[in-house]
Amino acid sequence: ILNDGNIIVGGNYTSYKNKTVNRICKLDTSGNVIILSGSGFNNSVNDIDEDSSGNLYVGGLFTTYNTSSAISIAKLSSTGVKDGTFVSQYPSGTVNQVIFDPNDNCLFVTSTYLDNSWMSTNSYSKGIAKISSTTGLIKPGWFSPTTGLDSSNLIKIRFDSSSNSLFLFGRFFTYNGYNTSGMLKFNGTNGQVDLSFSRNSRLYDTSGLYRVIDFTILSDGKLILVGAFPYFKSTNYSSVKILPNGSIDSSMDLNPLSNYPVTMCIKDNKGNLFVNGPWGNVGLEKTLYINGAYNDYTNIPNNGYATGPLKITSTGSYVNAYVPRQKGLIELGGTGEVLSMDIDHERYQLYLVGSFLSQPTASANQTNLVRICRVSATSGNIDAAFNTQYNASYFGFRNTSIGAVTNAANVNTVKYDSFINKVYCGGDFGGFNGITASRIIRLTSTGSYDQTFQVYVSSTQSGFNSSVKILEVDRTGGVNDGKVYVGGDFTTYRGASQSRLARLNTDGTLDTSFNVGTGPNSTVRKIIIMSDGSLFICGAFTAYNGTSTSYVCRVNTNGTIDSSFSTGSGFQYAGLNDFTSSYSGSPTINNIKYDPAGKLYVLGSFARYRGVAKNCIVRLNLDGTIDDTFNDNGYGFQNIGTGPTDLILI
Repeated sequence: ILNDGNIIVGGNYTSYKNKTVNRICKLDTSGNVIILSGSGFNNSVNDIDEDSSGNLYVGGLFTTYNTSSAISIAKLSSTGVKDGTFVSQYPSGTVNQVIFDPNDNCLFVTSTYLDNSWMSTNSYSKGIAKISSTTGLIKPGWFSPTTGLDSSNLIKIRFDSSSNSLFLFGRFFTYNGYNTSGMLKFNGTNGQVDLSFSRNSRLYDTSGLYRVIDFTILSDGKLILVGAFPYFKSTNYSSVKILPNGSIDSSMDLNPLSNYPVTMCIKDNKGNLFVNGPWGNVGLEKTLYINGAYNDYTNIPNNGYATGPLKITSTGSYVNAYVPRQKGLIELGGTGEVLSMDIDHERYQLYLVGSFLSQPTASANQTNLVRICRVSATSGNIDAAFNTQYNASYFGFRNTSIGAVTNAANVNTVKYDSFINKVYCGGDFGGFNGITASRIIRLTSTGSYDQTFQVYVSSTQSGFNSSVKILEVDRTGGVNDGKVYVGGDFTTYRGASQSRLARLNTDGTLDTSFNVGTGPNSTVRKIIIMSDGSLFICGAFTAYNGTSTSYVCRVNTNGTIDSSFSTGSGFQYAGLNDFTSSYSGSPTINNIKYDPAGKLYVLGSFARYRGVAKNCIVRLNLDGTIDDTFNDNGYGFQNIGTGPTDLILI
């Protein structure tokens, strides 16, 4: 965001709103293009900073701007005119970050390659430079290392003008022969390493799983580091507070969720996270709550049950105004649990389903939430407009169409379809509010039964014969757009053979063009719909329609197995103590997530995949081979029981 309120955007794109804008453009506050002059940069822009006069300092991988030479860094006017007096000292390589310091009229720059041959006969790689924002030349007196960093991967810098200090953090072990591990402090005038700043070993490891992601400088000079690093209290922590000299400030524990499981997480389009777990009656005194320079647990009540979702901002702050935290959703005689959730982004509402019956602190017209409710994603308040009509005659989700309250049946999965503003539910139920609907139903936006999605035909054709574990709606825009994929334990649908995976038409009939044959030979727990309409599925199965596959497979749009994806020798069991434990027994695959970069993450309880040590997490290429660039050195997750249950790409 620029000083005048407009927005400058850099990247690797070549157009915006069908207008050619190569790698950089300026937008007004309505998102309209204020076109910068000429053809732009010929390669990616990584970072941009602005001075008080509106000049822009741009770093990246480019070699030209508007067809004239501009190697890795350039200075532009507010209208996009290149400053010809600003000379680049970067004959090759990439500038990753640019920070303007108004006090010294200079730039701090990180790069994968810097050339100081004009100063000496040596060149060095992966360095930091302090250069004049007027000439582009390295500032006299700035320390020029000979070897620089041992890695430039995921490196960031942050300048603190109050202490004239430059912090370097990320994924590296050494700087110019100086042993460190993930963080360094420099003198902002001469570039010398501040040796008084503790090196805090093990802020980074070779796997890249442990490193500082970001930090905040507080008014008292203390720092709060966030990321994942294994040195603090001999535990893998996600945040820590340190003193100005780099030593630990033990008065502040910033990892309150370290010993509490999180079973699922979804992200809204504002960057907030909603997390759910079997909190039980432990209360929320351990919930992450960070606000500025202090950590305040006193604002979070610790009474009764706490089984509803928590809301955490993109910066990690606990949203204290989000109310289901107080006592949560309960089951008669014990704790209820949220088993699945989905979000309506447009109306900013959450749909929650599970094993709960009521929220004890709710008002009278909100107490009967039999296995489903809709809550505001802003406040957490229950939306009474979504009314499942529980009363003496209607009993919500039940094992049968009617029955006592103790006969309630779980809802395992929920999927909101924004195109039709309706919600699908799947689970163990046989009926809903007196209507026979075996294991699947579609509700309207008011919570009533949607009769246009017919599951029940007759007593022998009444939906699925066993549990539904997962639902997904195809909205890829192809011929199957709007159809519903269903996975679980079932073997029939409406009396016809259908083994554990099915595709339903929008009226609830079975889509027989999706022919799975004998299908998976055991439970399906997760379904991912790809952009081409094909599927990835995971679960407890070891074969699909007679073809051997280890718990994960890819399915074509016609229901056949896609042989281009192979798990090979597959997954082996993980012991509960460490990755060297016995491999006997059966692994459990809990979840799969697709990364649009073209990778598939697999989570569960396993120790090896294709004979390679992979403890409870592995990232696969789309042919089923291991993506070696995601390297956990074989350690992965340890001492984790049933393994991780969810991940979210941010």
